[in-house]
Amino acid sequence: MTSIDPDDSKALLDHINESDTARSSVAADRVTDGLLRAAASAAAADKTDTAAAVLRQVRRIRPELAVVPAPARPERRFHASPVFVRSFATVAASLMVLACLWWVSESLRLQSLATVEAYGQVTIRRGDRTIPVTAATRLYSRDTIETKDGSRATVRYTGERTYLSLRADSRLRLSQSDGAKQLFLDTGTLTADVAPQPADRPMIVSTPRASIRVAGTRFRIQSDAAGALLEVTEGKVCMTRLSDRYSLEVPAGCTLALQGTRTPTLAPIEQVVLGHLRKDQLVEPDKSVRLARAFAINTLTYEVPLDNGAPPDRLKEAVAAAHQAGLRFFARVDLKNGRAMNMNQSEYIKLLQNRLATLVERYDFDGVYFINGIPGKDEAHIVDLLNPVYQYMNETQPGTSLLVGGPNDSST
Repeated sequence: MTSIDPDDSKALLDHINESDTARSSVAADRVTDGLLRAAASAAAADKTDTAAAVLRQVRRIRPELAVVPAPARPERRFHASPVFVRSFATVAASLMVLACLWWVSESLRLQSLATVEAYGQVTIRRGDRTIPVTAATRLYSRDTIETKDGSRATVRYTGERTYLSLRADSRLRLSQSDGAKQLFLDTGTLTADVAPQPADRPMIVSTPRASIRVAGTRFRIQSDAAGALLEVTEGKVCMTRLSDRYSLEVPAGCTLALQGTRTPTLAPIEQVVLGHLRKDQLVEPDKSVRLARAFAINTLTYEVPLDNGAPPDRLKEAVAAAHQAGLRFFARVDLKNGRAMNMNQSEYIKLLQNRLATLVERYDFDGVYFINGIPGKDEAHIVDLLNPVYQYMNETQPGTSLLVGGPNDSST
């Protein structure tokens, strides 16, 4: 007989414990199994009609299900031989095994929490197994996602608009208890856009040194050996230091760092200081990153082509160097390029959506910086142009930031 994988068996037991419907189904299956086993035994012992044995067991075990037999037909009665009884018992057992396997499969499917999409080398740790993510893959309670250098992952929860973006060199475990989402960020960076959660079942995100309660908001949290850093862009989050249970509410636009035993204080999110790189500055990305840090620049940009032309080969290396140094890297787009391409607004929006989603996925950009270089176009026009782009990027590349600047920015 084929055995059930230990991890699947544990997941099944967890599902049964958490679901009243599952417990009722198991109870019903147990009654059915009892009827079949008792009927087969009785028929074999008494050498009587198997159907009659089933009816007797139904009346004995479940009187409310008693069946009134139809009038006997004027035909020769069939008496089950011992061989037939054994065959019937074998078939019944096989059907029970198939039904059990189907029920296990359906139970595990229903327990799926989310799906994960990989960009680069991403794996799932499920018990003792390591599963490479090559396409949209289902995630179950207690799964751990690991992203390697230069890779990232996007998690989409089932049944709601909650998205997680996991940056390179991160490790995140997902679980769920009594309908409440629970995440553990062991190391790395997590950006989340969380749909409103039930008041009595908030999302809990933990790190080795802190935990946060999320009712529905947008935030970014980093975890490393030194502590945790939280940035809230929408809503509010309550952050607690695990060592002494010190808690503080972090509103939108603020950041909170927990390191050691020092009393943390709220601070505004660091103002974006841009540095625009030229093509020749990509040749030595480490040198460009050191120069940016020397001038207190925290976000680098590079202008990307909107046609099918490929950016320079060293661009991906420059993005990785910026991330290793704690800087962000944005794709830079001059909006007047759509005018030069002789496109109407709807065509230009479609181009921006598809091209930018591809570039963000391929080069691991943190966001897109738009230059409003369209003559005579006011803020309202730019909002109408970029709002569909923002919605599209939020769904296809969660965690991607969009910024808009003027036409007179200079390069570093």
